Amino acid sequence: MGRLVLNQLSRSFKDVKAVDNISLVVEDGDFLVLLGPSGCGKTTLLRMIAGLLDPTSGTLELDDRDITDVPSRRRDLAMVFQSYALYPHLSVAKNLAFPLSVRGADRRKVAARVAEVADMVEIGHLLDRKPKELSGGQRQRVAVARALVRHPKAFLMDEPLSNLDAKLRTATRQELAALHRRLGATFIYVTHDQIEAMTMATKIALLNGGRLEQVGTPDELYDKPASVFAAGFMGSPATNLIDARLASRDGKITVTAPDVEAALWEGETPEREIVLGIRPEHLVLEELDARSFIEPAAADAALRGVVELSENLGREQLVHCRVGELRITAMCPREQRWEAGTAVVLAARAEHLHLFDRASGRRLEWQAEPTLASAPAANDDAAHSSGRRAAVVPA
Repeated sequence: MGRLVLNQLSRSFKDVKAVDNISLVVEDGDFLVLLGPSGCGKTTLLRMIAGLLDPTSGTLELDDRDITDVPSRRRDLAMVFQSYALYPHLSVAKNLAFPLSVRGADRRKVAARVAEVADMVEIGHLLDRKPKELSGGQRQRVAVARALVRHPKAFLMDEPLSNLDAKLRTATRQELAALHRRLGATFIYVTHDQIEAMTMATKIALLNGGRLEQVGTPDELYDKPASVFAAGFMGSPATNLIDARLASRDGKITVTAPDVEAALWEGETPEREIVLGIRPEHLVLEELDARSFIEPAAADAALRGVVELSENLGREQLVHCRVGELRITAMCPREQRWEAGTAVVLAARAEHLHLFDRASGRRLEWQAEPTLASAPAANDDAAHSSGRRAAVVPA
């Protein structure tokens, strides 16, 4: 078992609140990634879970046992540090054996467990070497193997791939994901790299300024960001974010901004200032002509702009356009050629638009009936096509 419950956990350093009132449940077998920019509190949170830092307030439970005041060595959690933290004077075999040897385990059982774990992470041929004789990737495998050797209830990893080159990071990322599937153990993994989070996690906890911004699967965070921060952080290239106004006109809910116009759903909504989010891959470019502004691609939303620059990425290209005072990025097939100075319309469908309240930064949803019930997703085709009235409400 390895179920962790964080209840209103906080940590302050003098006047700075590094972790602010975080409550989170990590189920047994989860691969939870603590994701966020530098300084958001993710490593501080991990170190509190490990018992290396005491919380200022809040509690921590492991398998229904309160471990808030339990020393680190008695929490049955294994930590893999960014710096590997291997003993330089010991061989790989002795580094792996150390966590068991200090507990007085039988030598034969220790040797058998070391051999088993070494085979699991494919370092059996390195057991007689010292850490200085290993590559960065090999040292990382040894650090992971040392965590595995004593059957902990959960594995805690603090940016373990940050010292590896790009190619080795990809390979090691795949190995860790495969290892998690084989073990079925609980992993809590800290990173600022969203690619690592998207490819390995079963659940992501996105942190911002010490607070929990959003928790969900990788698909949920990418497809339905809960805030302007989440929309801007998840995805590369980043989501296009546009200050706009939400209103009703001629029985339609509309979004407008300089050189931006969208007629979304039938219904009425109070006017409010919003942020409109559109991911680059959801924009379709067409050359602007004398026809109606919103006609191209039968779009629900259209942005009128001028191409400034295109970047060839091989499989696709990024086209950067000036729309009003903003630079908007679209991801397009490489076969399309867009010259600088070309007037274009960037078109998008309603189901690909993200609306956020500008004051709070939180996500807005549309719902088929203006009630307090939970709002359906914006791509609910049945409700979208039924002609029922709608309202835009906080998610």
